[in-house]
Amino acid sequence: MNIYNMEGIPIIRSCDYDNYTDYKREYDKQYRIKNKEKIKERNERKLKNNPDYYKELYIKRKKTLGQTPAEYYKKKREENPQWVEEQRQRCREYKEKNKITLAQKTKEYKKTYVGKKAHKISEWKTKHNLKETPEKMELIFARWFYSKKCELCLETYKSEKHRCMEHHHSSGHFRHICCSKCNNKLGVVDRKKNIVLLELHKYFIYNDIFF
Repeated sequence: MNIYNMEGIPIIRSCDYDNYTDYKREYDKQYRIKNKEKIKERNERKLKNNPDYYKELYIKRKKTLGQTPAEYYKKKREENPQWVEEQRQRCREYKEKNKITLAQKTKEYKKTYVGKKAHKISEWKTKHNLKETPEKMELIFARWFYSKKCELCLETYKSEKHRCMEHHHSSGHFRHICCSKCNNKLGVVDRKKNIVLLELHKYFIYNDIFF
């Protein structure tokens, strides 16, 4: 039987668990929920004082395990298939239990700057075949995100859907941030450029025009 405090959070008691591991896991979970903002501020403070905080934490874990966390869990998955199935079952149960919450979090995340950046950069790379370095990708997104007018026709965007990242279709390199109208026109030029050049070549040959 769960006992709740004044805030409606269940009180974790060791006597309610069969082993210490389950008790500690649930206790830590409730602590993180209760002190979410406090933990966030503490991590931000640590990162501000030491930009390499997470890198040092990774190295520390590597020394403790004798290998990288990725190598440790890879070995554990290979040696213990039952543990893998237990983890999958726990994930399925968690997703089913928190289905609505996860959907809400995803929806809210997509509205943030970081969420939009992740979605847009992924779309540009996979759908539009944009070929730029990760650093330049971030600069392009910032330019796209804060753009108010088309860089070509100087018209204000009607909505976010009309704001486009225009790039060279053959090479995949970025060129402009423009409206959908200008983007479509330049796209047609890129697609029909080879046809136009071929026609010009034929014209010069048939008319004996040489440079």
